[in-house]
Amino acid sequence: MLRVGCSACPQTLGSCQPMEWRRREWKRPAENAEGKMELLSRNQAQTLQIDLVLQSAVISSCAKSTDWNQALALFALLLETEVELDIVSYGAAINACARGNQWYQALLLLADLSERALEANLITYNSAISACEKAGEWQQALELLSTLQEIQQEDIISYNSAISACEICWPRAMQLFHEVQSRRLQANLITFNSVISACAKGAEWRKALELTEELDAKRLEIDVISYNSAITACERAQTWAPAMQLFEDLYLKRLMPTMITYNAVIGIGSCGESENFIQEAQGRRLSPTVITYSSAISACEKTGEWQQALVLLLNSRLQQLCNIITFSSAISVCETVGDWWMSLLLMQTLKEDEVEAHVITYNSLISACSKGDQWILASHFFAELAHRHFQPDVFSYSSAISACEKSGKWQEALQLLSFLWNSRGANVVICSSAISACGKGQEKRSL
Repeated sequence: MLRVGCSACPQTLGSCQPMEWRRREWKRPAENAEGKMELLSRNQAQTLQIDLVLQSAVISSCAKSTDWNQALALFALLLETEVELDIVSYGAAINACARGNQWYQALLLLADLSERALEANLITYNSAISACEKAGEWQQALELLSTLQEIQQEDIISYNSAISACEICWPRAMQLFHEVQSRRLQANLITFNSVISACAKGAEWRKALELTEELDAKRLEIDVISYNSAITACERAQTWAPAMQLFEDLYLKRLMPTMITYNAVIGIGSCGESENFIQEAQGRRLSPTVITYSSAISACEKTGEWQQALVLLLNSRLQQLCNIITFSSAISVCETVGDWWMSLLLMQTLKEDEVEAHVITYNSLISACSKGDQWILASHFFAELAHRHFQPDVFSYSSAISACEKSGKWQEALQLLSFLWNSRGANVVICSSAISACGKGQEKRSL
């Protein structure tokens, strides 16, 4: 049995918080709780002794049905009775928090255990780590794992949740994976898939491939999730050959690719290959998504095939799979080939579809206007970007100044440069564009 203290939780969530305050936090979900809670309310009204096993079973039932709100409401109700809650009741409530991504509530419950002189067990800790993992709170998950490590009570479930929590920080995930091996814990499919996924997010395709090979060598029944993560790692690193090898291996293993699989290979192939993959996926009765079309349009950008990008954009609109990502990708393709007129039409279509543009969209449009020597339009969209309460970034300023430079509009270029200089975002390239604008305007002295 493990006793939890402030070391297991952040100071702001530890036992230093008043118990009454934490109880008020748990009662918040009680406002809309019905059903099973009414049963316990009637029992309480009749002054019946509620059996601890029944309490935990009801809370656990709510948690398994994904109704974490009701589970915590039931727990809050039980706190107001005279019945002494045990570790099983707390464990059921923390598990409900894990299923509902309520990491904060889970740590509050852990902190309350010590005040009730109860000892947390491995299952309770694992549920709390799982809650942190699902909410992406990897630092809190590692803190809880560290507490288990101090007393040598961690198991593979603890590590699996912690590795999954560290998906956004692949070096930590790899470190935990090596710890699993050094502590002679039996890594399973979940362990490997979690660390491969972390490598995918970090574009560490070589490590992802090594882990996939190791997983296959251990005969742990590699699944499509493993391949999806490894192919995604290749897609993010834009390495075509390893991705295709993994795609072929997936078929050799008699595994069925999912739309996630196709989205990854579409994002790494050429425009023509992307179209073939979309057709192949549809032939397997898989439904393309917004990501599918956005990735395919981006593939067209690599080869400057703007006409085909527009066809893909049209198809996505017909299937109601068009959003700001697909529009921005299409505008970016036109910007790459310097077709400012088509970029302008796409921007107009975007507004007609009532799609909200963002900074990246405007940056591509301003850049397209710059390449087309349309400094007035570039300045217009730069002003519109600021008018929409977006914060122009270095790329916004760079494209706008470049447009002024090509037209010799040195005064406008200097004004933009002064704004950027005040925000300490100017760099050598942008300053060079401003100087060039002054040169073309025969006003170098003004700089």
